Amino acid sequence: TTSTTTPVTQFGLPSLFSCAGRLNGYYADPVHCNKFHYCATGWHSVMECDSDLAYSARDNDCVPVDFADCGKNRLMRKKD
Repeated sequence: TTSTTTPVTQFGLPSLFSCAGRLNGYYADPVHCNKFHYCATGWHSVMECDSDLAYSARDNDCVPVDFADCGKNRLMRKKD
């Protein structure tokens, strides 16, 4: 058998997150509450919520920090 891999091209902010082996869709950043990722076949976009917002995987959107489901061990960007 022959196996092939699709190379992933990353756009946006730098990140250690990887789309390898993931289904297409949006994913919360494992470290920063205000960042999120979009994975599509061969593409990886890293995005960041506006100031004072955090990404909520539950809502699949940027929401006020108090309503985000980002967990206690993830970091928030410092307020400017």
